Amino acid sequence: MPHVQPETFRMFLQYVYTGKLMLQDSAVFEMMTLAADLGVEDLRAACEDHVTSTLSVESACTLLAAAMDIQDRPGPPKVQKVMVQPINLIFRYLQNRSRVQIWLYENVNLRIEGHIVGFDEYMNIVLDEAEEVYMKTKNRGKSASSFMERCIAFIGDNAAECVKTNAFLNLPKEALIKLISSDFVSCYLDIL
Repeated sequence: MPHVQPETFRMFLQYVYTGKLMLQDSAVFEMMTLAADLGVEDLRAACEDHVTSTLSVESACTLLAAAMDIQDRPGPPKVQKVMVQPINLIFRYLQNRSRVQIWLYENVNLRIEGHIVGFDEYMNIVLDEAEEVYMKTKNRGKSASSFMERCIAFIGDNAAECVKTNAFLNLPKEALIKLISSDFVSCYLDIL
């Protein structure tokens, strides 16, 4: 992980091995991004809650821009390309108890995710710990969408103060469009 500061990575490893978390304001965004990139959802949520609890008029626009930057980053590749017969691959996943995602032919926006445990009498795959994944609403490896909505809601609630900050003036065009088109932001034009 060349883009991660050593101290942040050390805190990440400490969390993974001990479950203890010592968040520092200076590294919380980097930790949230690292947790999202590596799929550690509970750590990502803890970082998001920490940032949300310290959200202020001065920091809201800056954090919104950072959240949009995180969301726009490409995630790690999720598809593994292998040149084996499909049934051999299925048996390998069964033996390794790997988590798989099954695409449904009739519904392209729905996937079933779980561990292969065997086959039924009709040779259908049986999954354990199965869950439905709606592809239109789920962003794989993207942690920032719910946090981004929190920032937008906070800015909407404090619009009169937020528009007076330098961070608001430095918002990227995409963030400004997202803000203006949001249901949360409703202030009079004379404020702007």
